[in-house]
Amino acid sequence: MFEPEAHSSHKLPVLLYCTFAPPGHYEHVDVERFGEAGTCMCGITCANSAAHPKRGCRIFAMKNLLLILLAITATSSGLPAQNAGSDLEAKAAGEATVRSFVDSWNRADGTAYGENYWPDAELVNPSGEIVDGRAAIAKEHVDLWAGIFKGSRIAAKVRRVRRLDPNHIIVDFDTELSAVRELPAGSLKPQADGVLRTHLKHVLEKRNGQWKVLSAQNTFIAHK
Repeated sequence: MFEPEAHSSHKLPVLLYCTFAPPGHYEHVDVERFGEAGTCMCGITCANSAAHPKRGCRIFAMKNLLLILLAITATSSGLPAQNAGSDLEAKAAGEATVRSFVDSWNRADGTAYGENYWPDAELVNPSGEIVDGRAAIAKEHVDLWAGIFKGSRIAAKVRRVRRLDPNHIIVDFDTELSAVRELPAGSLKPQADGVLRTHLKHVLEKRNGQWKVLSAQNTFIAHK
């Protein structure tokens, strides 16, 4: 078993890639640059004799390498469960937002509808207008419910939820709006059943544990 030797006070630490270094690398660096002794990256101080420095350093390095590999394996084994939990959270957040969207629309509740959005949110409506901020988004819908969409009913179905990062997800869902009094600017004629259909894409952001819409795009569906 290799035992480190004691060294004089003039020794300097040496950082060596002891496990992956080519043969002779330890002695070459130690002798020519740092004198008679040095400290290997594996944490052991080795003498510069040809009898044992590489052997000792590599033994310790291999032990450390095994510990690192075990730690990586343990961490990796937990990733599928973490990803599954993350996917469940994203799906639950997306579906909850869509439910709130539908419920507040059908009650023509501007305050509740606005709460689906962050204060700095942006909406591109089906007519291509950009509506900036929660207050403006809520007001636009209150005006619609008092006008051409008065008494309308909306249904929605989540099509896909994708996670972008821990705090952002994309929610794609389709809507069907019935009992429309008048078509908005830029819209297509309703299908034979009188239903106006759109695709919505919401980017949700999580802040302080809450998911809300940061950006939204609404697009009319053309019918054949």
